[in-house]
Amino acid sequence: MVTMFKKLLCFSFVCLIGLLSDCYILKQGGYVLKYTTHSVPIKKLQNKKETPDSLKQYFSLINNIKRFATDSIGLKPSNNYSTFVSIQKSYLIDIVCAYGQVDFTPYTWCYPLMGCWPLRGYFDKKDALAEGSRLKAKGYDVYLGRVDAYSSLGFFSDPVYSFMERFSTYRMANLIIHELTHGTIYVKNQVDFNEELASFIGNEGALWFIRSTFGDTSAAYKTACNTAQDNTTYYRLMRVLYDRLSVVYNDSILTKTEKLTMKNNIISSFKDSLARNYHQLFGTNSYEGLEKIEINNAFIGVDMTYSKDMEIYNEVFDKCHRDLKLMMSQILSLKKNKGNYKENMRKLLFLKVTNPMPRMG
Repeated sequence: MVTMFKKLLCFSFVCLIGLLSDCYILKQGGYVLKYTTHSVPIKKLQNKKETPDSLKQYFSLINNIKRFATDSIGLKPSNNYSTFVSIQKSYLIDIVCAYGQVDFTPYTWCYPLMGCWPLRGYFDKKDALAEGSRLKAKGYDVYLGRVDAYSSLGFFSDPVYSFMERFSTYRMANLIIHELTHGTIYVKNQVDFNEELASFIGNEGALWFIRSTFGDTSAAYKTACNTAQDNTTYYRLMRVLYDRLSVVYNDSILTKTEKLTMKNNIISSFKDSLARNYHQLFGTNSYEGLEKIEINNAFIGVDMTYSKDMEIYNEVFDKCHRDLKLMMSQILSLKKNKGNYKENMRKLLFLKVTNPMPRMG
């Protein structure tokens, strides 16, 4: 349990944000406060005889991932993921996002200190459904999804949750490294950069962690590589779909009705092709059934938030001799430059980067 001082500090922060904003942040902050105050230090649980061995192994994995993220990737040391919360859910948050019906302009929510975001998360699904319904009534394409974690950007010590014990090593490492990347660098009002960078570092860092821990011939590493490859394939396909639809939406001659008809035809064709060619495209069952769900601009837009310009990060990674720690140090050095981080990263590609450490390979 956190100390009384920490409880009061958390409560004061939640109340302050509630006064500055609206009841949304006050309510969600209440959940954060509840989970924070009910969390148990992992060290305490590791030292208890009654803690199951499987749970102790899970905690050891978390500690190893955190240590790797700091020592090998250069992420900021953090008290995050040093406490544990048992909950009755299989995920943490329901998210809502909305985009125009014939454009990829997102609906945004703005928050004190953190800037504006094209998505909003709810700990109570009923609230997410209500917000989704409100935005649909306004004529937006709406997507409701689930996420397993969030970063409080240092305001709280983010815990791990009981449902995460079922995650694969790759998924757990990816999640922790992704969120610790947010805690290391966060640029206000540049959501795409924040999420793309965290996604890239999370994926590459998870693969590197597993290879370093189990070896590059291990079953764990091979499985992780197959999962990562399928994720790459999925986002590549979604970028192709995004580009095809963007051509239609940007055509000033077409009417809205014509654009909607073409949109539906393009998405329908995409789904048919996916169903026919699934086993030629994917090596696992991770994306089976994708053709059966609703794909709209909001669904695609969320994916683009995490992956639209991923080639920039791959190029910088290569420029840094495929060394994540060197890559992070170079990106952190961009803090002194004002403006768009992705544009500054493009400039980084033309600079000479020296590598003081061994290559990842």
